[in-house]
Amino acid sequence: TVQRGLTVAGRLRHATGLAARLAGWPDDSINTCILGHGEEKGAAHVTVGAQRFAYLPLPSIEFRGQGKARVVGSIRRVLLTTLTDGYENEIAWSRRAMSGQVLIDEDIHKPAAELSTIPANDEIVKIYVQSSSTWATVTPVILPGYDDPAHYRRRLKHGVEADEQKNLLDKLHSRIEALLRKAITQAGLSQELADHANLEWRKVGFWAGAEIADRYGVPQHLKRFPRFHVRIQWRDAQNKPVSIPGPICLGGGRFYGLGLFAASE
Repeated sequence: TVQRGLTVAGRLRHATGLAARLAGWPDDSINTCILGHGEEKGAAHVTVGAQRFAYLPLPSIEFRGQGKARVVGSIRRVLLTTLTDGYENEIAWSRRAMSGQVLIDEDIHKPAAELSTIPANDEIVKIYVQSSSTWATVTPVILPGYDDPAHYRRRLKHGVEADEQKNLLDKLHSRIEALLRKAITQAGLSQELADHANLEWRKVGFWAGAEIADRYGVPQHLKRFPRFHVRIQWRDAQNKPVSIPGPICLGGGRFYGLGLFAASE
């Protein structure tokens, strides 16, 4: 299910590491490019930034029902990619090496799925990689920081005057908006796009079939940070639509498919 995308990403990462070892990859390349570790063994974790593989489970988005609404379904595809340029050779290797590999259920130590390559023009994949000016999350964005460090929500619960309530809500809104714009630049997109994008966020998904934002599996070290479903309309300084190609992943956990957007135009 879409809530267990993190489990699928972890299995794919593990399988990729095994395939790389069998192929004779040096340990430092496995640690950085595949596992995302920049530190020596046993040392504190050091991020390698975008210089690594991203493992993106792709929930199916299908036309269902009498009105043929697009609905988020289960995960049947995964995209092994990078969120930066310059890894064409590694991606080409993964396409050859990963077809036929199995994903292991770590609880029972048995195969859970087998991988096979699919064409780049697959209809579901296209929803995640095409160019579009409007995108909405299928998995929630984990904010790069706390949205309420001053405990505005706590003050709201104790009851405040109408003017003070509006002031606190405005501060919360501004804080979340600033963190989302920060997540855009952290993902390597331009400051101009971050500054002018139209943003909407909420706990309920913008796609039919999407789960409440807090119901998705997230890494343990990111559970303390708020997460929201987000819709973005990319705009330039003149407020004209700008089409951006995917895949687009924002926020914490983006290398494991959290904060994954699908084109919604």
